[in-house]
Amino acid sequence: GAITAADLSAAARELKSDLSLDAIKQAARHEPAKKHPLPLLALELNRRDAPPFLVFVIDQISGYLAAHYDRGQALWHLPAEAHSSLFSSWRQYTLIDRSSSAAGLKGVRKNLLSVPNRSQDALSWALEKIDLPEAQWPDYLFATLKSIGGWASYCRYLLWQAELKGEDQHDLHDLMTIRLVWDALILMEMDEPVHQHWRIKMQEWQRHAHAASDSCIDEILLTAAEIAFRRAVARGLKSNQADAPIPAPAVQMAFCIDVRSEVFRRHLEACMPNLETIGGCRSTIAEWVNTIPASTCPCC
Repeated sequence: GAITAADLSAAARELKSDLSLDAIKQAARHEPAKKHPLPLLALELNRRDAPPFLVFVIDQISGYLAAHYDRGQALWHLPAEAHSSLFSSWRQYTLIDRSSSAAGLKGVRKNLLSVPNRSQDALSWALEKIDLPEAQWPDYLFATLKSIGGWASYCRYLLWQAELKGEDQHDLHDLMTIRLVWDALILMEMDEPVHQHWRIKMQEWQRHAHAASDSCIDEILLTAAEIAFRRAVARGLKSNQADAPIPAPAVQMAFCIDVRSEVFRRHLEACMPNLETIGGCRSTIAEWVNTIPASTCPCC
């Protein structure tokens, strides 16, 4: 009842959907098809009695990015490479990083030598090694970025900041390349049957994805719910009558947000109803204006 037919129609128009109102209602009544996660290569190539490769990959990338984007917090800094891209500097770092050997990937540094230094060339190299059908590139590349979503979001923020100035920024693309190159490097240490097994799982996922292609309906329903919520908020704001004015307290005291001051605040308010306490932080700039005649409120 909260979402009306008008909300559904408005959502379809907003999303430029060709679905009719009856089609949207019909689809909304059906139980959505079960979603199957896309089988990321680094997650599928796991070993028994060993941490998943994906855990190591995310940890290695995150550790490097934390150092790369350091803004003076760390005691040790990466060497300054003013003209190096994110991918190029990661590649140079990983060539001397021995953590992959400890994770059971003995040939990573050797195989990384064959990876081009330019991000775009490296991405093409990785796609060729993985041998992923071109039709699956958008979904797979998006899933690889989602697997390291926090850093992907930060890189997208950097791109947004550059776009505001009419500039460009390539760290998001480089991060996607780094993530995909890791999949290719791991795959190079596996046998062909393992690769073939992953291809079969990707084909199965593709079939399930086509069978469960109801994301358009989900998006329309979500947008309609947001429209209904905004309407309810607007209605509440219009109908809200101004409350009676609250008399100013005789005394207002500010305390640090601290459990030790809570005892004082509670007892002060209990013994003096016309006193108000507020929590705040230290070093707050404040200006005191005396609105009470001095004869009734002696200052000390």
